[in-house]
Amino acid sequence: MRSAVMRRITAVWTVLVLLFLYIPLAFVVLNSFNTSRTFAFPPTGLTVDWWKAAAHSSGAWNALGVTAIVGLCSTAIALVLGT
Repeated sequence: MRSAVMRRITAVWTVLVLLFLYIPLAFVVLNSFNTSRTFAFPPTGLTVDWWKAAAHSSGAWNALGVTAIVGLCSTAIALVLGT
């Protein structure tokens, strides 16, 4: 009996924590399609111009490259240390 209650409490707590983490992220993604330069809810219109600007930005591509290199290096280090 107590185990079933604890499972239910754990499941509810997990859902609440995940909502706490992902709802702000959903707002950021939703706002990335907004036509306004500032946050507006509900969005004033929908556009992909910001995504186009990011795709054509050399800074964004450089950051993506650095992130990939750091990720691969840290994975290799963790693999060596883990084995």
